[in-house]
Amino acid sequence: MDEGRSEDLDWVNVGIGFAFIAFNVVLSALLGLDKDIPGSLVVAAVRCIAQLSLLTVILQPVFRGGPWAVAGIAVLFNVLGTVEAGGFRASISHCAFVSMEQE
Repeated sequence: MDEGRSEDLDWVNVGIGFAFIAFNVVLSALLGLDKDIPGSLVVAAVRCIAQLSLLTVILQPVFRGGPWAVAGIAVLFNVLGTVEAGGFRASISHCAFVSMEQE
């Protein structure tokens, strides 16, 4: 692989990763570890594949839109995270944030 060049990942790479998960499931079962571990690993792996596939479909047009689209999404997420953490989750709400509490 050349320096500065990225390779696209495909389903073969996902299969290799899932093979490692399957190996861990078999090893956990053979060693008699907690009965929930193999099932949890498989569910987590399938959920991860589904979420990342959906995220790829959603964000692919955004990344094609250029650096300003990516910067706009980053700023939006930072502002939304700040409002949620500072206005809704903090033990003391700040008066600058609009209160969403029902009275």
